[in-house]
Amino acid sequence: TEHVITGIMPAREVHLFGGPSGGGKTTVLIALVEALSKGEKIFGHTSHPTPFVYISSDRSITDMHRTADRLGIDWKAFPIFIPTRQMENVTDVILAALKKFPLAKLVVIEGFSGFTPGGKTQDYHLVAHWLRALQELCESKDITLIGVVHSPKCKPDEKYESPRERIMGSVAWGAYSNTIFYVEPLILEGIGKVRSFFILPRNAPEEKYQLDWKDGLL
Repeated sequence: TEHVITGIMPAREVHLFGGPSGGGKTTVLIALVEALSKGEKIFGHTSHPTPFVYISSDRSITDMHRTADRLGIDWKAFPIFIPTRQMENVTDVILAALKKFPLAKLVVIEGFSGFTPGGKTQDYHLVAHWLRALQELCESKDITLIGVVHSPKCKPDEKYESPRERIMGSVAWGAYSNTIFYVEPLILEGIGKVRSFFILPRNAPEEKYQLDWKDGLL
C-alpha cells in the first residue's frame, strides 16, 4: 500500500510525533499504533493493518508495561525493543529491532532526537542529511518510521504559529519529515486535562482535534 493511513500518512516515509514533555504523546501514540495494527479507522481515515515494533530509548521496559496497563493493552503481546546503552547509531537500532521483529513494517522510536549524530539537533545541514538518510533506509527496507520528538514548553504568545515549526531544534525537523502529529496541553501550565492534537500532512489539509482525558486515556 502507498499509505499506512490513507490520505495523511504515506508508507516508507519518516514521520514525527511531537509535543512537550508530559503532554500526552505516549498515550496518544500507543493508542494510534494499536489501532493501526488492527486496521481500525484513525480520526475517520482508513488505515491498513500494519505490524509494528515500538523502540523505547528513553523509558524502561517496566515503565512501558505500566503505560500499557493503564491503556488496557496486553504488554506481553506488545512488540517493544529496548536498545542497549552501547547502541548510539539509530540505523543500528532500527536494524536490531527488525531482526527481533522481522514482520514489522512500522517502526516507532521514542527519544528519536536523542540519536541525532553528535546531539546536534540545532544543526540544519546535519539534521537534514540525517533525515534524508533515514528516508532512504525506509525505502530500502520497506518500512515506515515515526520518530517521537520533544517541543519546548512555551506560553501561548511565545510559540510558533504553525505547530509544524514547534519541534525542538532546527527547522530541518519539519522540513525533512513527512506527516507531523503534534499534541500539547490546551492550558500549557498543566492546569487542565484538555489536549490539542494536530495532524499535519505534507500533501493534505491540516486537521485539529480536541482530546480529553478519561479513565487514563485521551
